[in-house]
Amino acid sequence: MNIYSIATKTKSIASKCRIETEEEFAPVYQARPGMKLPAIIMIDKQPQLVSAMWGLRSTTSANTIHMSRVLKSRTWNLRLRRQRCVIPANCFIAEKNGQAWLIRLPQYRMFLMGAVYQKKGNEYHFTLLETESPDLFASVAEDMPLVLPPDRMQKWFTVTELDRIMHFADKAANEYFDYFKIDTAVLKANVNDKELLRPIGMTHEQYRLREMQIKAVTFEKERMNRRGGK
Repeated sequence: MNIYSIATKTKSIASKCRIETEEEFAPVYQARPGMKLPAIIMIDKQPQLVSAMWGLRSTTSANTIHMSRVLKSRTWNLRLRRQRCVIPANCFIAEKNGQAWLIRLPQYRMFLMGAVYQKKGNEYHFTLLETESPDLFASVAEDMPLVLPPDRMQKWFTVTELDRIMHFADKAANEYFDYFKIDTAVLKANVNDKELLRPIGMTHEQYRLREMQIKAVTFEKERMNRRGGK
């Protein structure tokens, strides 16, 4: 996964994540490695919204790393323990057999993706953490970012035990997802076009109806969970 979107206004990101910031970010509909993007990092024990470049820089560039690989590397293991951060997003893009698919969480207009960061001088760099995709869209994407809602951000930052950190990867697919095919022009470099995020073969009215149906299902499931005391 090397493309995602973050068009939520800076003030809204700060409000949803309960942080303060003086940064201002323009919408990025096709965020790619090498770009400077909004990231939330713990600085002096406080989460702060900063500008960070996608891709750690060492002997090689690392844009994403699978959670299963983290356990096999002492360096990544330490980063996961000590240098976790989160990246705000509205959706992410998967490529399969030359086709492009937009994947989103309809119950969250903005969600967070787990990542690790590195600071070099005054600049921050990040690598996204990946986990296995749920069966729902495994046919279009084998892996997906580790995702979490804004209200779990504080726990992500404060957990110290490795097994509890890894638990986030197990729960990453425990959300409701929606996915649809979009124009393959989104895969081209140097584009930043909101129109490329529209579903192919679906009218605006059909799209809105689909969104209402999915939200109704997720609401009913959440209501059942509350009744069950979960």
